[in-house]
Amino acid sequence: MHPFNIGAGVYAEQFAALADRYRLVSVHHPGVGRTTAAADITLDGIARLCHDVLRELGAEFPVHVAGWSFGALTALSFALRYPKDTASLILIAGSHRIGNRVGEINRLEVVAAEDFDHVIERSGSERLRDEREALVTTLLRSESMDPQIGLRYLDVFADRPDLLARLPEIAAPTLIVQGAHDTVIPGKTAHLLHGAIPDAEYAEIADAGHFPGLTSPGAVNSIVADFLGRVS
Repeated sequence: MHPFNIGAGVYAEQFAALADRYRLVSVHHPGVGRTTAAADITLDGIARLCHDVLRELGAEFPVHVAGWSFGALTALSFALRYPKDTASLILIAGSHRIGNRVGEINRLEVVAAEDFDHVIERSGSERLRDEREALVTTLLRSESMDPQIGLRYLDVFADRPDLLARLPEIAAPTLIVQGAHDTVIPGKTAHLLHGAIPDAEYAEIADAGHFPGLTSPGAVNSIVADFLGRVS
């Protein structure tokens, strides 16, 4: 499950690395790409939509469910709504609630620039410095949201949905992946998830921020593959 306004293209490196062992499916949330089905855009509604699509595609349940950023919230909702259909849960740069970033709501290019700057400064990664332009281009090419549906999401966000109290109900083995220098999701939030979900493990990417699957795909893919290999 993808971030709020970033489509499945941002998962290209995960598809490339894992498709030889697993069937990977990314369902665009309402408003993303050419998706216009938007009867219910709550977290629970998106989880139900994804479950319906998987069933239509003939997926064999239970399935491994992964989500990044906003997608981690919808992944949590999926695991809570369909516990018997969730084999495992992977939360990448995720939280238990809407609204983690300090300050005003900015465009993706602004958030990405601040995050990349912070990671490069703190980690000293020459690789990321060299690849930055290409990575930002990929990120921004993946951005997508229908304006009218996007406005409807603001009503959902205004209610500040928070799944913290329900985290102990998560029954599936869970992997929490966090960039060490994430400027959107505080490290303490990732550790809170780790402590509140009964069967959870934590992995941190040293040279990553809020976009680890894009900026450190080798590390993320290795961690995810190892986890799936152990829980499959």
